[in-house]
Amino acid sequence: MRAISGLKVILCPISSVSRRFDEIHRSIRETPGSRDHAVIAWGKMFSPAGKNQKRLDRSKRGRYIPSLGAQEKVFIGTIVHYSRRQFYEQSSTHLGVYCRKLGLTPNFLTGVSLVCALASGILFWQKQLIWGLVLMALTSVTDMLDGATARAGNMGTVFGGILDHVSDRYGEFFILAGLGLSGLAHHGWAIFALFGMLIASYTRAAAESIGNLPTCAVGIMGRFEKFIIIVVGVLLEYFFPGHNFLDYCLIVVGAASIITSIQRLVFAARQLKKRP
Repeated sequence: MRAISGLKVILCPISSVSRRFDEIHRSIRETPGSRDHAVIAWGKMFSPAGKNQKRLDRSKRGRYIPSLGAQEKVFIGTIVHYSRRQFYEQSSTHLGVYCRKLGLTPNFLTGVSLVCALASGILFWQKQLIWGLVLMALTSVTDMLDGATARAGNMGTVFGGILDHVSDRYGEFFILAGLGLSGLAHHGWAIFALFGMLIASYTRAAAESIGNLPTCAVGIMGRFEKFIIIVVGVLLEYFFPGHNFLDYCLIVVGAASIITSIQRLVFAARQLKKRP
């Protein structure tokens, strides 16, 4: 009986996750045009006793995760950017409400984010790694708040979106240039990481503007994850100098960004082929 109870405790969260993803899948399928946002790979597969038959649609990507149940295996694939973005926007909007009460505007916060990125790059250049990380964190926070404030106050504009994207690219340049000039990382790897991040962003912008896609924000790694890897590299370099940890992290960022760019090209090609 204890074993059965313990098994139920383990299976309940899995069942809950399964139901949640089923709900997401249904809501996105029922939303007009949602298939243009991204590709969802979600389903359930059952394996007969003694056989492991993985029925995986080749057009979908994801990881095959066996549950503890002998009869059921759950396939959790690529969750569409549409749903993830919705969750992000809903969870950050309340912060935008506070910014509106303080009289802050989205464009002002975008400017603050850019200044923080510049200061972070200068601090990295001067090998002030901890303070550079503090300003880098403020860059990410203010970059998140400008969009949240625009949504909370219904202040979003086309120019504001353009300004936000352009300032993000400037911010990436300032931070990676500072790391490259500091001597703590090889300048070649800093340029490689910068090129990767810029080309990934440009690929998305081209697909959405020239290709007129609703979104092309797909790929193995987003901007936030890249920033996290850079932060980890800086911390490792600070506590364990001389082991080239920062170089390795910049290589990962650059390589992942280039892979992301290729994924976005493939995604855009597939979406454009579906059009009449």
